[in-house]
Amino acid sequence: MGQRFDEIIDSPVILARFMDELLCRIARSALMEDYRNQRAINQLVVIYFMVGRMTDGDFTLPAIAQ
Repeated sequence: MGQRFDEIIDSPVILARFMDELLCRIARSALMEDYRNQRAINQLVVIYFMVGRMTDGDFTLPAIAQ
């Protein structure tokens, strides 16, 4: 996937920021309403919990402004 992606996944803090941004973008759109995206969203949830474990629970859901 590239060097930049490796930098993101090698750092729990940067990965947490990336996940926050990704979750916010998903929440602001209709991505979750389209059943074709369900598998990707399910995988995202698993990854989100893994990040929580990697950061010893110091990772919370982002606030999403409407």
